[in-house]
Amino acid sequence: GARGVNPPPVTGRTVRMGVDYGCVKFIPLTRGRTRVRCVVKVDPKMDGLPSWLINWVATKVCWAGMRLWEWKARSLEASGDAGREHKARMQEDRGFYDWMVGRVH
Repeated sequence: GARGVNPPPVTGRTVRMGVDYGCVKFIPLTRGRTRVRCVVKVDPKMDGLPSWLINWVATKVCWAGMRLWEWKARSLEASGDAGREHKARMQEDRGFYDWMVGRVH
C-alpha cells in the first residue's frame, strides 16, 4: 500500500469507497481559533442511497467528528502531554515526516 500501509481486506458486505482527491486546509483566524476546511470527492459506492442522505452525513456527521477532534486536541493541551507521543513517532519515522513536510510547504 501507500507509504507501507496496507488497507484491511474487503470482506462480507464491506464497501471500500473511492476517493478521487481530498484536502484539509487550516486557516488561522485568531490566537486559539482556526477554521478547518475539508474538501473530498468521494464515490461511496452505495447505489440506492438518496443524495440528500449522503449530503446530510457529509455535513452533520463530519461536523460532529470535527467537534470530537477539537475536544481531543484541547484535552491533550490541558494534560501537559501535548505532542509527546506524536513527537516520539516523528523521530521513529523521520522519512515519512520529511516527505510530509515537503508536501505541506
